[in-house]
Parts: sequence; C-alpha cells; structure tokens
Amino acid sequence: MEIPIYIWIVGILFFIIVSSAITYSIQKRNISKLGKKIEFGDPELKSQVQKIDAGFINIYKNLAELPRNDAVEIIKGQIETIKTDIHINLSEKITQQSIRLDQYEKEYDKKFDDAKKEFAKDGLNKVVSKASKIIEENTVTKDEYNKLKNRIETIIGSEIDNHKLSILRSIFSETAQLSVLNWQCRMIKLLKGGFAPEAESELLVQESIPQTKYKSFLKILIENGLVEDRKIEAYYITAEGEWIFNYINDPTILKGRIESEIKKETNYQSYIQENLHLIEPELVFSESQYNVEGYLFDLLCRDKDGKAVILELKYPKAERKAKWQIAEYRKKYIKTHGVSDARFMLVSPLIDDSFKDDLTQDNIEYKEIQF
Repeated sequence: MEIPIYIWIVGILFFIIVSSAITYSIQKRNISKLGKKIEFGDPELKSQVQKIDAGFINIYKNLAELPRNDAVEIIKGQIETIKTDIHINLSEKITQQSIRLDQYEKEYDKKFDDAKKEFAKDGLNKVVSKASKIIEENTVTKDEYNKLKNRIETIIGSEIDNHKLSILRSIFSETAQLSVLNWQCRMIKLLKGGFAPEAESELLVQESIPQTKYKSFLKILIENGLVEDRKIEAYYITAEGEWIFNYINDPTILKGRIESEIKKETNYQSYIQENLHLIEPELVFSESQYNVEGYLFDLLCRDKDGKAVILELKYPKAERKAKWQIAEYRKKYIKTHGVSDARFMLVSPLIDDSFKDDLTQDNIEYKEIQF
C-alpha cells in the first residue's frame, strides 16, 4: 500500500524537532560544564560558545519557518487534487484513444473487405476472359476430336484401354519367360511390313525365332484380330492392331506390366473372397480355383439354400468373351455333377450396360463390385 506524501512530510518535521531538542539538551549540559572555564576568560572556549549560540539562533529561526498544521492540510488537499486531475485526464485520454482505435479498425476492415471484393471480381473477370480465349482458340468439333484421338492411339496406344491390356494378356502367356517374350516381340515386328515364313525363313533364323513355335503364336495373333493371312502364305498386322507396336519395344517392361495386371486380378479375387456379403447375404465360400475337367472356376460358393454359386471374376473390366467362357463352364459343370440348378455369376468392377443385357438373356447373373 502506498504511504501518502503528507505523512512523509509530518514524519520528517517530527524527526527534525526531536533531533534538535536532543542536540540542545546535550549542548546545554556541555555549556554548563564549560561555564566555569569561560568565567576564567578562555578565548577559545568563548569562541566555541558564540558559534553554538549562533547555531541555536538559526535552528530557532528554521523551526519558526516550518509550516503549521493548517498549512500541511492545505498541501495535502492540493496533492490529492493534482492526483485526481491526473487520473481523470489519463482516463479521458485512454478512452479517446480506444475510440480512435475502434474507428481505425472499422475503417481498415471496411477498406480490406472492399479491396478483397474488388480483387476477386477483377481476378474472376481475368479468369473468365482467359478461359474464353483458350476455349475459342482450342475448341474442335466432335469429328475433329475423334480423328485426333484415333491418330494418337494408333501412334502411341491408349494407356487406359483395358481391352488392349486384356488382348496383351491373351497373346503373351502369363507364365512366359522373358526369353519367350523377346522372340514373340521380334516376331510381331517382322509382321509390320508383311511376312512370308516359307519365303523368308532366313529371317526366323536371324531373329532367333523357334521354327517349331511361331505358327501357334501366329494363330493366337489371328484369333485376337491383330494379324490377317493372305492367300499366299503371308501375314500382316491389321490397321486396327498397329497399337501393339507401342508395347513390344521393351519385352522387360511388357512382362512387368502383364505381371502387374495379374497381381491386381489376384488381389481382387482375394478381396471378393473375403467380402462375399457384397454379392449377397449368407453367401458362403467353398473352394477357389475349382477344377472341373480341366476348367478352373475362380470361386465356388454356396448360397443360403445350399445351391452352388460359381463366380467368374474379371478385372478391371469384363470383356464379352467372358460370357462364352461361363457358358462353357456351365456345360462342364452340369455334365460332371448332373445338376442344373447351379448359379453362375460374373463379378467385375466394370460391366458395360449392353453386356449386362446379353448376360441376362443367357441366364448368367452379374455383379459390379469396385476395388
């Protein structure tokens, strides 16, 4: 707690008075003792006595000049008034500054919001103008787009064409060694300008293509629509099949890509096997890779009524040839087990709507399940 200033003044005055009284008593006693010496006319003592008397006279004058109690009260009142005025003035200044700060803040917020709106408006106008210009400069007709698309895919191939990936897997054995892929790729390159094996057998030797195996490989290419044979024994890559040249430049990459697709399909099969409820409730797994006379069913399951449910899985998209594959499976299954109430279902992340109609007509169930 702060001690008021008038208390300090009164305390100092009290200390001075007491100290003076004590000093006076001591000096008076000393003077009495020295009185007799003075009477004998000691000049030095007389000088000291005179100095002391002069000092006391000054003290009495100072005491007479000290403020009285009423003067102290006046000083106290003046001090309090000064303190009050200072506090009031300081409070008023703080309030005024706060009001000014609030006004500045509101003005700043308003100017900032206005600037932000103006910037956004200006930016939007620039974006719209730029977009309009780009569209105007780059817009093509649908026919122009299709022609451009076909030209690009013919040259570099479509990286997202699942149909082509399916053909690649059909052509190149999934378990083929890299050495086999190498001669198969070299064989396809020979077909680019047409190839007559009987007349150009030396090319087979130069390219290290096995003469006992190339014919069966040519047959696979023909079955997939990539090669046509002429009346004279000669083979040519079809115009629609030229995309394959983009995949055979590096057999190592080709092998890795095919193996990657096989791995994805295997993972998809595991996912379906562990989540049969996505197909229908109470479907129970029985066996995977179920073999019937050399035909391998992906998954054999049982529904809630105990009927066999054969699942054929296709990833990433179901091709139309899957329908003939399932039809063949059904014939073999009925022939082996003598029952016709088994259910056959195609499961894939993507099934074309037109293909769904064909499956329904052949009494083949289907289910699209993403992965």
